[in-house]
Parts: sequence; C-alpha cells; structure tokens
Amino acid sequence: MIDIPKMLIKRIIFPLALLFSGRKEWSRIYNESVAKPFRSYSTNISERNLLLYKLCTYAMEHVPYYKRLKDQLHIMLMPETIETGILQFPILTKKIIRTEGSNLYTDEPIPFDVDTSGGSTGEPVEIHRDRRLKLYDANTYFMTYGGYELGDKFLVLWGSERDIIKGTIGIRAKIINKFVRRSKFVNSFLLSDKGMEDCVALINRWKPKVIRAYVQSVYELAQYIDNNKVEVYSPKCIITSAGTLYPEWKLYIEKIFNCPVINQYGSREVDGIAIGCTFDNHLHCNMFTNYVEIANEKGERFPAGKDGNILVTNLLNYAMPLIRYEIGDVGVLESSTVCKCGRNTPLLRSVKGRTVHIFKTKDGKKIDGEYFTHLFYGKKWVKRFQVIQKSYEIIELHIELTNGYIEPNKEDIADIEEKIRLTMGKGCKILVMLEDIIQPLKSGKYLYTISEI
Repeated sequence: MIDIPKMLIKRIIFPLALLFSGRKEWSRIYNESVAKPFRSYSTNISERNLLLYKLCTYAMEHVPYYKRLKDQLHIMLMPETIETGILQFPILTKKIIRTEGSNLYTDEPIPFDVDTSGGSTGEPVEIHRDRRLKLYDANTYFMTYGGYELGDKFLVLWGSERDIIKGTIGIRAKIINKFVRRSKFVNSFLLSDKGMEDCVALINRWKPKVIRAYVQSVYELAQYIDNNKVEVYSPKCIITSAGTLYPEWKLYIEKIFNCPVINQYGSREVDGIAIGCTFDNHLHCNMFTNYVEIANEKGERFPAGKDGNILVTNLLNYAMPLIRYEIGDVGVLESSTVCKCGRNTPLLRSVKGRTVHIFKTKDGKKIDGEYFTHLFYGKKWVKRFQVIQKSYEIIELHIELTNGYIEPNKEDIADIEEKIRLTMGKGCKILVMLEDIIQPLKSGKYLYTISEI
C-alpha cells in the first residue's frame, strides 16, 4: 500500500521547508551521510583523515589555545600521517575548557550557537557550536540504521525538558512536527502510570516506523506493558540513547515490543558519535562528523579490544574546535571493521559508561558500575534504583518501589548485600534507603551508579 503522505513529504513538502528555512544543503548532506558508509573502508578513512587534518591545521592557525600548543610542543602535521600526528595534542578536558574559555574560540567570524554539555559527570561546560552543524542532522541520519526513510512516522520518548520544549513549543514547531517531520513527542520525565497508558495508546494509534527513546524511559514503558498485559504495536526499530543499553534491558525491550533495539551514542558537545545496527551489537562510528580514539589518562592510544577513555575530535565545529576531547566515558574499539549490514566504518564494541561510575576499593581495585546494576535485574519490586559509593566503607542503595509494593523483598536485599561485599569487602556498610522518587538529572538521564571517591 502506497503511503501517500510519506511520498508528498519526501518529494515536495520537506524540500520546500528546507528551501524556506535556508537549509537547502541539508538534503545533499543527509543523502551523502546515508550513502558514504557503504563505500570501501579505505575510501572512507581517506576522507575522514582529510577532514581531521583540515580541522587540526585550522585550529593551530585561528584558535589561540591551539596556536600556543603548536609553538610550545612544536606540533607538525602531515595529511598522510594525521592519525599519528594528532597524538601530539594533549587531552582536552572539561577543566581546560573552563580555564581557557575564549582562547578556544576561533578568531574568525563564524556564526555559532551556545550550548552546554549534558552534565552527566557533574561537570557541564559551555560550548560554541558552529551553526553549520545544524545541516548534519545525526538524529535523522541515525534513524536510517533502524529502517527509517524520510517521510516515515516516528515517535520520540524523551526525558530532557529543554529538548522537549525546544522541539514542540510554538505554532511553527507544531506545524513542522505534524506536516513536515511526521513526528510526535512524549515527555517521559517521571512518566506516571496514566502517562504510560496514554503513551501505549498513542503508539497503537500512531503506528510509528521508529521510536527514539531514553533507555530508562522505554525500559520502564516495557515493564508497564509487561506487568499490565497490554498489547502494543511493534515498530520496525527502537533506538535508545541517553544511557547504557544493558544486554538484559535490550533483550527485554525487544521481547516486549517484538522488534530490534539499537543504541545511539552521542553528547551535546559533539553530537552523534556512534549508532548500532540491526545486524550486530557493535556501534558504527559517525566517522565524517567525529574522530574517535580510545586512550589512557596520558592520552596514549590503546589498541582495539582494550578498554580506555573515549576521546572525540569533532570534525565540523570550526567555531570552537574540540581536539581529543575527553568526553567522560569508557569504551572499546572493535578490531574488525566488517559488519553484515554492509557499512564500512570504525566500530565501537561497547560504551561501558561514565568514568564516574567506576567504584574503587581501599586496596586499589576498580569495579565497573555495571556489576551493581546487574544485581537489580529481574527484581519486579524495584522500579528505579541508584547505588552510591560514599566512601571505601559505605555504599548506599536508593530504591524506588514498584507500585503495589510496600517494602523490598528481604531475600533479594540479602543477596544484593552479599554480592556487594564480595567485591567491596566484608566490612562494607550497606545502607538501604527507600525513596518516593529518585530524581533524574536536569537532562532527564538517570545515573544508576555514582562513586563519590
């Protein structure tokens, strides 16, 4: 059956909207973004490296901070060796961004917008975003990995107040969402049971091709559907972001919605970094927008297969170049670049979470925060949880009970405490604290594990 609204949007309405908004280049860039990953890997790497070389040389000519680094460190770059040449730059941290301030801005009059990082690490920073970045729409491009085409209906289940407000308020936004984008937004910020019911009804009525959602939001929606034995329409794909898509959560959401679930990884500072596909569990790097490295604290690069800090160089932001920016996450690159989907890009095996989620013991051991999240899987009495390391000897378990439960399951709590002490030490004091509501960050994200050491 021909989808006439989709055809009209794709061929007439969307191109006209771009023309009147002064973004006529958007379609060309979007089509190239979709097609380029299917070229040979060597062709893609050559183009990516040229973008990297141009950005770095521009920064050393027009940005005071990088001019100074060039002189102090005697940095010299060549196009053919840029992947090793970039190692001459030190890691760019949030602390450096705050300290240097305007020294990181270009001396040329490039139009920009001001934004801040999401602040999941507790360290938001102000970023000048080259206005040309609006032409590189990672969210729309990433949806194609889930089967989306321009003109298809999609639903956004989001938890960020500022994104929801920006995307839905005003007559212009409402017209664009209904007639140009064919999109609907649901604010998942502390979604109630009634809100869950309304959301399921909207999905069943709207029948979106793709659902984009915060991980926590769609996981809780899946729990609601499961617990209440509600029928729900199956989209072609669900794309999650703004949190870690744990393997158990992925399988559970896929089971409830009867469709593939893939993960999107990005940040406000550098936009879309990587996106999963329906053929495998790895993530395809958004290689013509961001250059991704895995390194240690000194900036020494790690080989594929080894965990390390994720460093990102945005290839398009000339207003405020971010070279080897330490985003605050830990990840692993795949040694292979082969994927059954046919795209030839660098691959991230996994993004293991914020570095602040690493717990530490007195004797120097480090425990990935995921260890603690696994302890709560399958516990129907737990709606939300948060594990906080206050000190080497004290762990707090903040628990929000599922509706209908008045207290935790004592056997489950005993099992959780025992397994925490196996890693944190027998003398570890564990405090169980029941909460009416566990508040998310201002961005709408939830931190399941926090180490204050």
